[in-house]
Amino acid sequence: MSDHSDALDPDEKAMLEAWLAESGATDVVPGDLRGEIANLAERRRVEVNEALRALGYDYKDRDRIRRGKSVPRPKNARHRDVNRKRYEFYISQIVDWDTTSLSKEYVTATWFSLTAENLDLAQRWWNAGMNPLALEQITALVEQGFSPADLAARVKDRSLIYWLNRGATVEWCVLALGWSRKSS
Repeated sequence: MSDHSDALDPDEKAMLEAWLAESGATDVVPGDLRGEIANLAERRRVEVNEALRALGYDYKDRDRIRRGKSVPRPKNARHRDVNRKRYEFYISQIVDWDTTSLSKEYVTATWFSLTAENLDLAQRWWNAGMNPLALEQITALVEQGFSPADLAARVKDRSLIYWLNRGATVEWCVLALGWSRKSS
């Protein structure tokens, strides 16, 4: 082992040498410990990545798991463009653009901003029965604090989405939901 008498007192040096000998890393000198720790961390990261891959997680899920909840995924321009195209694709699966005067770009941009770029949330609205072209309704519902799950609430033995599709206003739905919750 090289002499690092300026960094460690003799007792600390003896304790470190004993620990290194016990761990089987006798060829590592204290100056190289930082690089060795970095290599170990990289090996562990790769092992975790491979284990998650073997469990079937895709790269986005592996990235989210490694980052944890506190570090959001970057929202750069390229990510936004790709996400906007995904919105456009899923809306086009539901809407026949030949039967509407609304532009594809306008509808996509409205949903993109209403759901704060959360495609999963937009899909939950559409799966709950919301028409992607009913932009005034969805805007009013979001402003009133509705969620996609609220559309399944029963009022007079019918769901709120039934009443919305039959022409009920959002204000009526808010009041009806309040009445049904009071009577329950």
